[in-house]
Amino acid sequence: MVPMTASERACAASHLALWKRLADGDLEPFKCNSTKRDMALILEDDALLSPYFVQRINMLLQHPDMAGMDLCFIGYSLPGAVRHKVKQALEQLKDDSRASQAKRGVKHGPTPMHVDFCWQAHAYLLSREGAKRLTARKPHESLIDAPVDITMATRMKSKRIAAMACHPALADQSHEYTDIVDVKSNAIQRVDTRGGAILQYL
Repeated sequence: MVPMTASERACAASHLALWKRLADGDLEPFKCNSTKRDMALILEDDALLSPYFVQRINMLLQHPDMAGMDLCFIGYSLPGAVRHKVKQALEQLKDDSRASQAKRGVKHGPTPMHVDFCWQAHAYLLSREGAKRLTARKPHESLIDAPVDITMATRMKSKRIAAMACHPALADQSHEYTDIVDVKSNAIQRVDTRGGAILQYL
């Protein structure tokens, strides 16, 4: 179990409650045409949406690589060293990706990428199937034993749920890791224990 503040535990519990409602059919989803799945957009109260958010998220949802998607972060954070490697990888892949998208008739826009680790859960898309995977637990496993982003990352690392993140991110978080944010976090001290992964284009 990862030590949590009271607000981190409450935040995790609120996400878990939404996952259960979506999994149980108690939360009205929207139908994504490209994925053919019931989905929900989950936003924390301090999520800051990017300009033209509706148009950009619609472009993301129409991307063919979103087919079969269960979890897609539209807002996230990565450690500095990982961000630098991601930036280098994206620069190398940018031209090839655009050419590939053009061949497939995909307009250039937010691009879904494989991810098996990221911080923050202030903005993400979740399918009903993904909600069931996030709420499924093994014997003696607690569903709230870590801050919500670590709980999600643990299931991603163990391949219990396939996740993606869109590039560029479509949402930011206000007052990140400061004393005035609603959820007090010891995330800075957890940096060295959380691992990391390079985002890769599908």
